Amino acid sequence: MKVTMKNCAPCLSGTMDGLVYYGNKSTNNVYARRYVKPRYTEVNKKLGLATKHLCSINVPDEFVNELKRYVVLHNANITEDEKPIRSSHNLFIKLMYAQAKALGIDILDLNWEMVESQDLPCRSVQSAIEAGLLTEVTGM
Repeated sequence: MKVTMKNCAPCLSGTMDGLVYYGNKSTNNVYARRYVKPRYTEVNKKLGLATKHLCSINVPDEFVNELKRYVVLHNANITEDEKPIRSSHNLFIKLMYAQAKALGIDILDLNWEMVESQDLPCRSVQSAIEAGLLTEVTGM
C-alpha cells in the first residue's frame, strides 16, 4: 500500500495501529504494510546467519563506490515493470548470493579473502557483468 502525505519527507517509520511504516529517501515515498509477527524457523535462522556473515565482510571502498555507481545507472535505465535496486548493500548481497550459487557453495563459506585469492568475478562490477552475475547497464 502506498501512503500519500502532504508536507512530509520519508521520515515516518515504525509500527502503529497494526501497520508498519517505512520510507524511501531516493523516491521520497512513504510505504505502509500490515504488521505480521514472524514465525521463527530454521530457514529464518540460516538467513540471519548468512546476513550477519555478509555484513561482517570488509569490502574495499573502491568496490563500494563501483556498486553505488551501478545502482544509479541501473535505476536510471529501468522500465516501469522492473524494480529499482534500493542500495549498494542490497546489490552486494545479491551479488554474493549469485557468486555462491555459481560456485555451488554455501553463502557462509564465501568470504572476501576467497574472492581476492581466487580472482572470482564478484571482485568487480565489470567482471560480475561479464560473468552474468549482474545485468548489463549502459555507462559501466
